[in-house]
Amino acid sequence: MKVGNHMVEVRRSDEKWAEEEQVVFMQWPVHVELYGDHDDPQGFTELTATVLRLLWAHGYSAVAACDFEHELPWSGGIQSPVMPPERF
Repeated sequence: MKVGNHMVEVRRSDEKWAEEEQVVFMQWPVHVELYGDHDDPQGFTELTATVLRLLWAHGYSAVAACDFEHELPWSGGIQSPVMPPERF
């Protein structure tokens, strides 16, 4: 779907990884990919934060894997003591 100058793609993951591989987030059953306008990095960060908050508000566990996790709520979810975060 298109959101402003950004694209959001939701797809099921059929990835199979060995347990010893350190790519646990890739084993999640659904991946949400955000593609942004490189001229609007703040807008892309805000969109990512909004998507995370919406997922959490609806009871879904979600973490972000990106270069700007430190700018997102709960550091993209990874710093939350519970999943999904109880407050954000």
